[in-house]
Amino acid sequence: MLRMSRTTRLAARPVAVAAMAFAVLATGAASAFAETYVLRDSSPTMVTGSAGLCSMNRYEIEGYNGASHEYAQGTASLAGGTACWVFIRQSKDGGATYTQSDLVWVPANGSASTPVYYDGPGYWDQVCVQVQRGTWCDGWY
Repeated sequence: MLRMSRTTRLAARPVAVAAMAFAVLATGAASAFAETYVLRDSSPTMVTGSAGLCSMNRYEIEGYNGASHEYAQGTASLAGGTACWVFIRQSKDGGATYTQSDLVWVPANGSASTPVYYDGPGYWDQVCVQVQRGTWCDGWY
């Protein structure tokens, strides 16, 4: 068994900690993607059926999972009240026809996001927020 003095053991600790930290950082950096969320559009504040205030933001995500094209995501927040949803419509013909995602319920005094949708060449996406009194959608991007 190798015997080290107490002074030698204490002196070796910072080197071991630094080596472990470098290994963790190097491993984490190699697997991370540089994603940029760009705010593209926002809805007006909409009054829900129970006097809550619901609003939506639309984000274009650049570099999602390392992709070279954009993806879209909608987020909505609700202050008070109930009955607020956010969803995405996706089209290949500028909005003449489209498919619609499931409605994502926004909890009272909370927020929620739609899944991320492809928004690259040949696709147009539209993010919508819905309350009991109506629906508001941004433009086709």
